[in-house]
Amino acid sequence: MALITVKFLGIMRDAAGRDALTVSPASAGEALKRFTEALPGVKGMISTANGSKLNGDIRIFVNGGEISFLKGLETPLGSKDRLAVLQHGARGYPGG
Repeated sequence: MALITVKFLGIMRDAAGRDALTVSPASAGEALKRFTEALPGVKGMISTANGSKLNGDIRIFVNGGEISFLKGLETPLGSKDRLAVLQHGARGYPGG
């Protein structure tokens, strides 16, 4: 497996306490698993309580393309790919 750098953008950078983390995943979902294991403080921000899906505020990009328009969490990753994680935080009211 290739090493890739996961970039944390916006509030995710603050929650992670860093701007990037290097992991060696085969897919976007595996990258998500690896960095939430390494940074448990961001896990609740990323996925639902049981970890079965992404929270609605989270956007994951591979090479600038949002994974929901690619192959979702099954989007394959290679050594030259870039993965970025953003919590858009555009809610205007609690629970919104």
